[in-house]
Amino acid sequence: MIRGQLNYQQTFSGIHQVNALAGAEIRERSFDEESALVYGYNENTQATAPVDYASYFILYGGRGYTKVPTIQMPFKGFLNRFVSYFANASYSYDNRYVLSLSARRDAANLLRCHER
Repeated sequence: MIRGQLNYQQTFSGIHQVNALAGAEIRERSFDEESALVYGYNENTQATAPVDYASYFILYGGRGYTKVPTIQMPFKGFLNRFVSYFANASYSYDNRYVLSLSARRDAANLLRCHER
């Protein structure tokens, strides 16, 4: 994991104050499970989404209820990579008026390491 942050603070002419910070985090997590249950695997993006197999859901058109069928696609091992960026800035005038801005971006991927 790599994590970093930069801070900046400056006062101009005694009445203008600027505060800012920006940072990022990059990490990787891998795990080698014997197999994993996945649903809706997309070969192009190599991603899946968690699915609630225990609950009942209403069928399209209101024609009853059903559970999501379990479909197994065995994989051996996964690799997760995450990256996050953030920034915060504020401007204060005469310690009375404050303008504040904030932004954040998170991204991740899930890679299949080996097929069984």
